[in-house]
Amino acid sequence: MAWQVEYLTAHNIVKATYIGHVSADDFKQGVTRTIEVARENKTLLLMIDDSKLEAAVSTPEIYEMPSFYEEMKGSRRTRIAVILPAGGQILEDVKFYVTVCRNRGWLVEAFTNEQEAIDWLRYTTAAPKPGTEQA
Repeated sequence: MAWQVEYLTAHNIVKATYIGHVSADDFKQGVTRTIEVARENKTLLLMIDDSKLEAAVSTPEIYEMPSFYEEMKGSRRTRIAVILPAGGQILEDVKFYVTVCRNRGWLVEAFTNEQEAIDWLRYTTAAPKPGTEQA
């Protein structure tokens, strides 16, 4: 299995971790389980840890991912923090995923580490990342 899902009780966050090579089916299975765990725990805070991702789905498959959220009846009030991989083409793929999700109306933000992601998710409103607020 190229993914795992856990509930971070202390933060009321569902964390999905994708590792190694992830297929479109792996992604859909991980998303399905993530949404189930979020509903079980009545949370709209999701963290997607792609820091150990080595290869992902194709560009057209990335483009279709938000449609799968809609098929799963995901809530548009859900906040999704994505932890980026270190570099290379996979980093560009994950950044493209973040952009596609935003363009489709999902509240998604990218981070370089887990603590930044947790801090952003724990905001009570759709605020920008700490330090980027404008007066």
